[in-house]
Amino acid sequence: TIWDDARVFSVAQSLPVFNGDALLLPSADGKEVYHFDAGGRHLRTLDALTGAVRLSFAYDAAGRLASITDGDGAVTSFLRNGAGELTAIAGPDGQQTTVTLDANGYLAELTNPAGETQGFTYSDKGLITMGVDARDNASVYSYADSGRVVSNQNGAGGGHGFSGATVGAGAVVTVTDALGNATRHIATRDAAGNQVRSVTTADGGTTTLIVGLDGATVKIDARGIRTTTMLGPDPRWGMAAPLARRLTQTTAEGVVLMTMALTRTVTLADPADPFSLLALTDTVTLNGRTTTTIYDAVHRAQTVTEPGGRVTVTTFDGQGRPLTVSTSGLAPVTYSYDARGRLTTTVEGEGASQRTTVLSYDALGRLSSRTDALGAVTTYGYDAAGRRIAETLPTGQTLHYAYDAMGNLTAQQDARGVVTTYEYDAANRRVAQVADAGGLAVRSEYTFDAAGNLVAQTEDAGVGRLNLTTRYTYTLAAGSYRTGEVMDAAGNVRHFVYNTTGEVVSETDALQQTTTYTNGYSATGRWAQVTTPGGRTTTTEYNPEGQPLRITDAAGGVTLYAYDALGRLHTTTTGAAPIGGQPALNRTITTTYDVHGRIVAVTDALGNTATRSYDAFGRLASESDALGNTTLYTYDALDRLVRVTTGANVPGEALSTAYTYDAAGRTLTMHVDPDGLNLTTQYRYTRPGSSDTWSLQEVVDAKGNVTAYSYNSLGQLAATTDALNQTWRFTYDNLGRQVTQTDPLSRTTTYAVDALGRRTSLTLDGRTEQWAYRPDGALAGSMDFAGRVTSFDYSPDGELTAIDYPAGTAD
Repeated sequence: TIWDDARVFSVAQSLPVFNGDALLLPSADGKEVYHFDAGGRHLRTLDALTGAVRLSFAYDAAGRLASITDGDGAVTSFLRNGAGELTAIAGPDGQQTTVTLDANGYLAELTNPAGETQGFTYSDKGLITMGVDARDNASVYSYADSGRVVSNQNGAGGGHGFSGATVGAGAVVTVTDALGNATRHIATRDAAGNQVRSVTTADGGTTTLIVGLDGATVKIDARGIRTTTMLGPDPRWGMAAPLARRLTQTTAEGVVLMTMALTRTVTLADPADPFSLLALTDTVTLNGRTTTTIYDAVHRAQTVTEPGGRVTVTTFDGQGRPLTVSTSGLAPVTYSYDARGRLTTTVEGEGASQRTTVLSYDALGRLSSRTDALGAVTTYGYDAAGRRIAETLPTGQTLHYAYDAMGNLTAQQDARGVVTTYEYDAANRRVAQVADAGGLAVRSEYTFDAAGNLVAQTEDAGVGRLNLTTRYTYTLAAGSYRTGEVMDAAGNVRHFVYNTTGEVVSETDALQQTTTYTNGYSATGRWAQVTTPGGRTTTTEYNPEGQPLRITDAAGGVTLYAYDALGRLHTTTTGAAPIGGQPALNRTITTTYDVHGRIVAVTDALGNTATRSYDAFGRLASESDALGNTTLYTYDALDRLVRVTTGANVPGEALSTAYTYDAAGRTLTMHVDPDGLNLTTQYRYTRPGSSDTWSLQEVVDAKGNVTAYSYNSLGQLAATTDALNQTWRFTYDNLGRQVTQTDPLSRTTTYAVDALGRRTSLTLDGRTEQWAYRPDGALAGSMDFAGRVTSFDYSPDGELTAIDYPAGTAD
């Protein structure tokens, strides 16, 4: 096939491949090929690159599906009774899902290995009328006489209504949600015979898709962005698996946002056999940047060359699983698999820096343990449905999880042993959670509207509790619900207004101060202008890729941005325009990248350069500032920082700080080595008398002084005792906000906070200091212990403009 910008000169095969009595049909993306026999039975699924069998299907004498075998020999079996009715599906490791059919042969019940059952009922026409989940929540469906669905309703009362009509040669379907908002779907043909499909949302935005007779598609969204895609035949599968050969995206004003071109070539040992692949090359050019992918079928190796020159070579096994990955300048990675095709080892790096992660599986094929590169083992446990219920850390603590019959998480216990529970409504939405369920029992509640939008969130809910509620209302924009109003727990309200394409155009705070936003290109959805309540406007200009090119602030200051050929920020120039009669400063910062896109150098406006380097695992290895001061970084096999050396460029002046960790990643020691002193701080996570083996319990400084810590059941610091045995104690409200502090002399400072957690008073020894806030959160005033008041004024933009001090004090 020869393909140019205008037309096809010779037509490649465009239909499925017939081979004798067999039919080979590629998947839409061309990655798999489905093999059917003459009777239409699916026999095999093949890997389109390697030709390997991914799945094979076996049938009984009556032509019913009996088993599915994957490429590694694992078999899923379909069990039937004497009448040939399906009774169970057995997985490769023995788990069974039980199937119950009704008198008409329709699926009536489906029971998983844990005994959790979902049920289904049908009309006399075989249409599903009710589905009952494993928590006994019912979803109901109704139909017109034609058999088309007209409504569905979930267990919580939400759902949709559907209505259809014929319009000329086309059809209109209207979908109405539980709040009465309707979306219209129209399908028809234009005069040229092209398919035209449009979706108009309740707020009036329309997206149109035109499918041409020539294989081209044009999508026009609500902003007017036009995306044109030209399809072309795959060299092996023709138009049965078409390729997006060319794609162009333009704005309503005609600005080109994106171009993409794809070229694919193949080499076949036998031109008549699409599985005799020797090589396949894809060349993709996106906005002028070309990526080339070459697959060598003989060696099962793929080489990807990116626009910046980065080259990655991946080799595969016969099932298409990666065996090795080698990227220029980075440590190689090797993968190994067991006989079932499950990943068992990952080896990164070579020689002394090599690190290996090992995975093992239980008899039911579930991940049972993970051994990290330092030999620390994490183990996992599961329930009968295969849901993870336990995770034991290398340090011995076990995390526990519990689920309901629908797989919703209902409880979890953290490493400290504290339990959080969760509750769900009939639509399986989380409606409550209780932290420290066995102790403080701090409850959060969530309320939803019929469309599933969160409308209220109450923290510390319940009788005698704080009951702090945030409320939300919504507005339709671009076919989805956007937050229109937020009322916080103190009653302050913020409003948001959107355009028909879904972008915020104004935001009004609790003081009724409004910030407005104006979009630039209709396609980008980015703010071209932002005007503050005080009338200050910042303007931003973008390139077609949506990156800022020029920002002009309210004072006329200009910042310019330039990008390299790969679209990475290259220069930033501040003071690029004269202001107030002063000449432009034109201070430019230049950023340089390596082949992996990492920053390797930054040069400031004076020409001073700071540099960075990286190790084979992509970690920051060193950085030098513009004066040449160098810091070195060293890591362990788990990428944890184990040493930082500052001043490494000055002989005899280097300061080294080293860290050690336990198997769970908690810091055990910190060694600081100025002038060879090797000062060591120790961190301990166990202490006599404490059942908490997870939280930090003691810190021992370089002189041997011990500071001890204790916590409440929510993990908040409750007390700290220093080396002199002096103890400070802290208490909190149920939302973790500090309310008292008691010093070693038993003097207690009491704090009050408002609904938003802002401190409003401090009382010590009978004296009180107070603070008040504006609805926008800014400090409005304060009163000291002597009762003297200080007040604060602000501009419409929230800048502090005046402070009114108490009489008799210096301003």
